[in-house]
Amino acid sequence: MSSTTGVAHHANVHQRVLGFHGPLPQPWDYTDATKLLTAITFAGLGGVWILFYSYWMRDKANFYIHYTLVKCRYLNDGSDRLQR
Repeated sequence: MSSTTGVAHHANVHQRVLGFHGPLPQPWDYTDATKLLTAITFAGLGGVWILFYSYWMRDKANFYIHYTLVKCRYLNDGSDRLQR
């Protein structure tokens, strides 16, 4: 086995361990920045929306939250503790 074959085999094993199934990715293309930032912003705003929506549901005592608050006697002392 020549040394070049060993290096190529080592690179192939390295790619398989890391999960790459094709050639290594190309260098960063600056035109992809807008797509990446859009994806990050979309995912981040989705998480923020879910967080604030759950607080809004709790404060308005909607749906199952209302049942939970009535059944557990929600303490309105500024904390989020439930008294059972």
